[in-house]
Amino acid sequence: SCGGYWSSCGDYWSSCGGYWSSCSDYWSSCGDYRSSCGGYWSSCGDYWSSCGGYWSSCSDYWSSCGDYRSS
Repeated sequence: SCGGYWSSCGDYWSSCGGYWSSCSDYWSSCGDYRSSCGGYWSSCGDYWSSCGGYWSSCSDYWSSCGDYRSS
C-alpha cells in the first residue's frame, strides 16, 4: 500500500473539512438575512463561491488519493 501518501491525504482532507464547516456556518447565518438584506446576501454569494472552488480542489485531491489507497 501507499501509507505515506494516504496519511498526507488524510491531513489535507481534515483541513478541507474544517474550511467547509466554517463555510456552512457562514452560509447558515446568511440565510437569516436573505430576505431582509440583499447587499449582505450578495457578499454571501461571493464567499460561498470561493468555498465551492476550494471544496472542488479538495474532492479532486481526495479522488486521486483513492487511486493509491489500495495499491
